[in-house]
Amino acid sequence: MQGGRKPRTVLGGRPRSAQQPPRRPDRAHPLPAADPASRAHVPAVAAVEAGVGTRHRPDLSVRDCARRGRGARFRALATGALLRFPTPGIPSVSVEINRSAYNADEWYRQAMERAVGSVRVASPRALNGLELPPCARAGALAVRSPRTVLTLPDPAADLPSFGRLAELSLSLVQLGGARPLGEFLASCCPRLRTLRLCSVRGPALRRLALRTDALEVLDVSNVDDLTLTSLDVAATNLRCLSVRSCFRSPTGGGGEVARLSTKDRGGPLVP
Repeated sequence: MQGGRKPRTVLGGRPRSAQQPPRRPDRAHPLPAADPASRAHVPAVAAVEAGVGTRHRPDLSVRDCARRGRGARFRALATGALLRFPTPGIPSVSVEINRSAYNADEWYRQAMERAVGSVRVASPRALNGLELPPCARAGALAVRSPRTVLTLPDPAADLPSFGRLAELSLSLVQLGGARPLGEFLASCCPRLRTLRLCSVRGPALRRLALRTDALEVLDVSNVDDLTLTSLDVAATNLRCLSVRSCFRSPTGGGGEVARLSTKDRGGPLVP
């Protein structure tokens, strides 16, 4: 071949020219999964996510899953996640449990005490009982547990202070305890600005009376007539009021079932 170069002959193969594309490398095989206990995130039962810098906040998330461990193993992982947390105060705490017995654990109490931002306690099914989380330094609290009796602190007991609580959301629970919800909020939550009640039951809600200058948002939905018989709100700074699927079949001789008093108006909401 003139002006050119003969291709190299490879025994048992094909001639390979200079213009032939290079051989593709072998496909990389996935690395074996690491031990969950050695990761920064612990997805097995307890997970800790620590942000770096000012744009991220460290959060603590503890979740009880039937296929991932119960009892002593769950407690050990939850305690370890709490001990490894990088800061004394925890901006966000999220706990999802399937057993009410965990509420008496030391890790649960410490997590609530260290919460300085938002707290979420949830359960996918009914629990034997649940006490209002003792998060004295938290600014927001959300509890969601279907058909679970949520006990408010006893007025005769040494009450925990919820002086920083600005937002309270209760869903699907049945309120228990010896005191009405309005009385508890007036004595223990002086800075509460937002109150949301969704599908809540229990005698503590039968006659809901709110007397507060701090409340700005009140959202009550899907509370039946057997639970909530009257609503009396005196909130001078209330700016958003939503009452849905309540008082659907009021009884009585035409009396008032809901009354609102603010700095702009006062009088019955429902005649």
